[in-house]
Amino acid sequence: MRVSGNTGLVGLQSSYYVDFQKVQGGYDRLDRVYGATVDVAGTWTFLANGVFRGSEAPGASAYGGIKGQWSVSPGFGLPTGTSTKYLYFRVGNDTFWLDTNF
Repeated sequence: MRVSGNTGLVGLQSSYYVDFQKVQGGYDRLDRVYGATVDVAGTWTFLANGVFRGSEAPGASAYGGIKGQWSVSPGFGLPTGTSTKYLYFRVGNDTFWLDTNF
């Protein structure tokens, strides 16, 4: 499944793919995060990329995705500075959702 996110403005767009399993009556799984791409105005440095918790646990979803540092310099027409951004895919309780600060 393809996961994508953007800031709602020009400046930051990302996508990646996930393989996951919803297990009725059992613990859901996130098996793989792959093919991540990030298009930015400025620079992007990956801080984390992949599966962070592969199996759902009591009270905790399985999750993975990307996390990185986005730096914007003067001249791009955007506010300048550096911020940490993440786009996580979560699966648990037989459903899935995005957790992001894009």
